[in-house]
Amino acid sequence: MIFVCIAYENVQQHTAGFLGLQMALILVSIQNAGYVWDTDIAYDIGIFGDTVEKKRRGTRIAVVVYIICTVIISIVKVSATANLVLSGEAAPWTMKESFISGAIVGQLVDWIWMVFNAVLPLFISFYRSRHEQPLEITITQDQFYG
Repeated sequence: MIFVCIAYENVQQHTAGFLGLQMALILVSIQNAGYVWDTDIAYDIGIFGDTVEKKRRGTRIAVVVYIICTVIISIVKVSATANLVLSGEAAPWTMKESFISGAIVGQLVDWIWMVFNAVLPLFISFYRSRHEQPLEITITQDQFYG
């Protein structure tokens, strides 16, 4: 819908597709963090410590902080987007000036949301790909047909 419904013709339909994309990115971010938590991984990042237990504890703290930040900014972002989809107008609070000169609150929310749901997952997945064992899939056949 993002590319089918043109924004200047029907902003609600255009934004509804984007809302779906936002939800997908949020769910992927939370699922990835949940995987790190569930597998009890201990990443070797210098600030976490030098023992396996300290690394595991540091990794778990980082996951909790990441999930909390992602959920908070996502609630704000999705509420602003849903308001636009339902009413056809931007939420009034998103149009107010922020503490950053020349930027409105909506832009600031967008930037923070993008960091937590698009940029950080990219770097986290790259780090994980370099420091975890790959999943190996073997396909065999029990019988020979020949």
